[in-house]
Amino acid sequence: MTGSTACPLCGRSSPVVAHGIVAPFIAELVGREPAPSSLRRCEPCDLVFFDHRYDDDEMSAIYSGYRNDDYRRIRTRWEPWYRRSVNEAFLGESAAVADRRHFVEAILRDAGLADEDFGMIVDVGGDEGQFFPAVRSDERVVIDVSNKALPPDVTRVASLQGLGRDAGLLIIAHVLEHLPDPLGMVREAIDVLAPGGFLYVEVPLDRPRIRPSHSTPRHARWTRWVSRSRAAFTAADFATGVSRQQGWRVPRLGLVKESEHINYFSTASLERLLRSAGLHVLAQRSEPNATGGGLRLGRLGMVAERLEGDCRREGEE
Repeated sequence: MTGSTACPLCGRSSPVVAHGIVAPFIAELVGREPAPSSLRRCEPCDLVFFDHRYDDDEMSAIYSGYRNDDYRRIRTRWEPWYRRSVNEAFLGESAAVADRRHFVEAILRDAGLADEDFGMIVDVGGDEGQFFPAVRSDERVVIDVSNKALPPDVTRVASLQGLGRDAGLLIIAHVLEHLPDPLGMVREAIDVLAPGGFLYVEVPLDRPRIRPSHSTPRHARWTRWVSRSRAAFTAADFATGVSRQQGWRVPRLGLVKESEHINYFSTASLERLLRSAGLHVLAQRSEPNATGGGLRLGRLGMVAERLEGDCRREGEE
């Protein structure tokens, strides 16, 4: 793991808003001891992020077998409440998958793109190819590290650079919150957009509601202390999860835990990211109370197009 106080969007050094720790199940997956990690907020961008950033090897260890039996076994050991229904909520043709597709389709309609022929659609982080919206295309491609089996009408490439043609619609849904460099991912994506192509991004709205006391040295010491006992850690973690699911603040003696999501977006920060990459938002929707597998995560989706002319990235001459 690498540490950085810099905002992933603008590079400004950002202050600590809460002291926390890397989730033990993540630490076990990557073969390390749980390490302290601080939650920071960039006020100009309104992005909240953990300052521990996973490196390439750790990202591979976490996601190459994402939500398989080993993943579920390790996670359940540390989070006994982690249910199979949550782990498998977005597999196959579940209700959650259909709902997610409908959400994308609604935003595309809002942007006037319901009848667009996109040619090639690429879904970055597309898992088993189950999330493609019901729109016109002649080719559908998934880029995903899990290497799961795909339907016969969906192909896989290893990276954006491996595409044989430019994409008419590129989807990055529930990916940016996981990435050490979300802006870099979006910039790579627009480089493979066809002229007149579109980018769809979607992120959860699951930013933890914290208290001023969570940024104090006293809370950092308490987090280290409670982490020494599996029973105490599990109790504090469970109480924190219940509080967050109810929409309440993290309890005073709760845990600020870095799990898979290391970036927490808002409408302002997601717009800032897209604008920084030279994109113009055409339509957006948010559903703060949206659920998946019985958990309230919320969601925010935007569809954007590349700005016309010589659009320079923010901070570049």
